[in-house]
Amino acid sequence: MKKQKLKFKETEKGVVIERKVNRLRELLPLFWNSYQHMYDARKTNIQNNINFLLLIISILSVISITLLTYFENLYFLFPLLIQFLAFIILLRSFFIKAPQIHWFELKETLKNLDSDNFDEEFIVTLKALEDDTYIYLEEMGNIKNLSLYSLIFSLYNILLALAFIYLDKMNLFFLIILLNICFFLIISVYYKKQPKFKFKENYNKYKEEIEKWLTR
Repeated sequence: MKKQKLKFKETEKGVVIERKVNRLRELLPLFWNSYQHMYDARKTNIQNNINFLLLIISILSVISITLLTYFENLYFLFPLLIQFLAFIILLRSFFIKAPQIHWFELKETLKNLDSDNFDEEFIVTLKALEDDTYIYLEEMGNIKNLSLYSLIFSLYNILLALAFIYLDKMNLFFLIILLNICFFLIISVYYKKQPKFKFKENYNKYKEEIEKWLTR
């Protein structure tokens, strides 16, 4: 097997492949640093957004409870319920399965070293994992946006309730009940949705692209 490998390397095609593999090997630290930075940055950004929205929910809830107590008017119950809804939406982020992080399994690593394709496998794995983290980022972004829009809607309703109190407008009680039912129906369906990660599909795609590039 070793003799055949040496003969293969002596051919023009083999020399080209070996040169490209060496080039990949040189770039491995760059791929790894890029992946690590991307993963950490995305996770940090997501966590910061969640923390910010939790803070806003707390502030608006205190305002709504204060207004509800002060005016003793059920108008302010509606924005309070919407804020609770925003919290429930945001809570879904804890139920989303986080994408895999790269882990050097000893047996798999030794196997790749023996077959002399550790570098290619490593890069392909990192690229596939990057795609999964992007899917995760998109899903968390949808959660953040829905929660944020709910908070904006609740703030609008606080202002609307104050306007109706001071302008002595018609009661919004039945409209509030109807909107609550609609929101909870949406959430009951939305909660069941899970992102579909494509690690295997992307892994095979990138592996094929790497192999084509090596043999070109």
